[in-house]
Amino acid sequence: MVDRQVEADELADLTGRVVRGATASGLTVRGADWSEAQIVDGHFDRCDLTDLDLAGAVVRSTSFTNCILRGVNLATATLDGCRFTGSDLTEARFLGVDVRGGDWSWVNLRHVDLAGQDLTGLRLVEADLGGADLRKAVLRDADLSRADFRHAVLRDADLRGATTDGANFDEADLRGATGGLALAVRLAEQRGVDVDPSG
Repeated sequence: MVDRQVEADELADLTGRVVRGATASGLTVRGADWSEAQIVDGHFDRCDLTDLDLAGAVVRSTSFTNCILRGVNLATATLDGCRFTGSDLTEARFLGVDVRGGDWSWVNLRHVDLAGQDLTGLRLVEADLGGADLRKAVLRDADLSRADFRHAVLRDADLRGATTDGANFDEADLRGATGGLALAVRLAEQRGVDVDPSG
């Protein structure tokens, strides 16, 4: 399958296959099995891929924009430079996933278990992470601008170098989290402290 528009029936089972340049828009393919597949340079827009199985898959330079990916199984998958902008990943399973950068702006990750996940350098602008479990997650150098972390658990998370402009940490659990001066200023401002950088 190379650089062409694909139909729903072609996406139902890609187990172990190498798929390059697949393009789909507005399709509904629920419960598809893409486990152990290699998906490269794909473009999926406004597709309903609820309960997609990507266990063990390698996905490179592929975009899922405004897609429904509720319940996606990403266990042991590799996501290299992928875009999930505007997509719904609620109930996603991230066990052992290898995330290598990418753009996950405007994604819905509410209440998702991301404990221990390495999200270094990931773009999560305006992402909804309300109630998510991010204990011991690594968010170093991630762009968290205007992201929503209300009620999220960020205990012992690593936020060093992360951009947090406008991020909402209301009632988030940040005990033991590590961050730089920018995060400290953001948290102080959010709590009504007038920060004077001159000391």
